[in-house]
Amino acid sequence: MLRCIFNYAAEEYLDKDGKPIITTNPVKRLSHSRAWNRVDRKGAASAAACCGKMST
Repeated sequence: MLRCIFNYAAEEYLDKDGKPIITTNPVKRLSHSRAWNRVDRKGAASAAACCGKMST
């Protein structure tokens, strides 16, 4: 979603010479360099311990 917003802004917002204000999409840079912040998945076991067993 964030990539789409930056792509739209790069096409929509231009300077007085008609060149895009945003020249590089930061999402593309993060993906290329694999610099995204990693977040560990929360397993079902930790959710059950936190919230208790669900009744059916």
